[in-house]
Amino acid sequence: MKSWFSLLPVVFLIFVSGCASRQAQSPPPSVPQQIVLASTTALPLTEAEKPVKPAEVVSPDEDFDEFDEIAEWETMEKPLPDPLEPINRFFFNVNDKLYFWLLKPFAKIYTAVVPVGVQVAVENFFINVATPIRFSNCILQLNFQGAAIELSRVMVNTSIGLFGLLDPAGKGLGLPRFQEDFGQTMGFYGVGPGFYLNLPITGPTTLRDSLGTVADSYSYYFTPTQYLSPLIVVGIRVYQVVNKTSLSLGDYEDLIEMSLDPYIALRNAYHQLRQKRIHERFLIDQDRDLSPPPSHRRLLE
Repeated sequence: MKSWFSLLPVVFLIFVSGCASRQAQSPPPSVPQQIVLASTTALPLTEAEKPVKPAEVVSPDEDFDEFDEIAEWETMEKPLPDPLEPINRFFFNVNDKLYFWLLKPFAKIYTAVVPVGVQVAVENFFINVATPIRFSNCILQLNFQGAAIELSRVMVNTSIGLFGLLDPAGKGLGLPRFQEDFGQTMGFYGVGPGFYLNLPITGPTTLRDSLGTVADSYSYYFTPTQYLSPLIVVGIRVYQVVNKTSLSLGDYEDLIEMSLDPYIALRNAYHQLRQKRIHERFLIDQDRDLSPPPSHRRLLE
């Protein structure tokens, strides 16, 4: 009997260890108990009783899109200062009304009457006339290759291209057009944009680019249009704007539709375009296709 009593502690330890092992095998407290009980039976689980699928472990080799977006955001340049935002917004609304009520209707009528090929020829002519601006700013930026190409373009397009209506230099000889102005020249030498301006009629610009436009106007002394009467010059300028708008109908509308705040969208788009043209020194303008863009064709239907 004494031997049996001596085995009681051993039996007690075995009993306690068995309970502990069963407790360790039971589900964690985070899992509802009714789910565990139902899983041992043949009864189907309701949607509320089904356990939540644990989150998948992401491999380190997989792409982290959100982290890439954060890194891309951190590397973006500082936003363009806009201390005159209330005034700029007022003129933005004025220009918006002028576009939809005046410029766009005229451009649509012009598009319905004038073939696209003629529109492109007119645009080529004005591009050829503005060669002194691009040529002089290529020189100022020490881009002598671009200056030589611009000089070659104006000689070829003025002679063979019927005073610039055609673009044999670009289409046939593969000579690209360099988009340069004095605002970009100042940016090339480290002059900041200053602050944003939305001027009446002319639209978005900056303090630096508006001063650059004034400086570029002196290059027009080398163009034949400068020696015409002011009234004729204004008429030519209006016609140029209508023709240029006819080739880009729908672009502004798309920007408005896709943005929550069209004013900020236009400001950011302008700033990004200017910064890209400044940093990419040899950025060129691709030759325009004679077929109208999709948005342009949509308006013609």
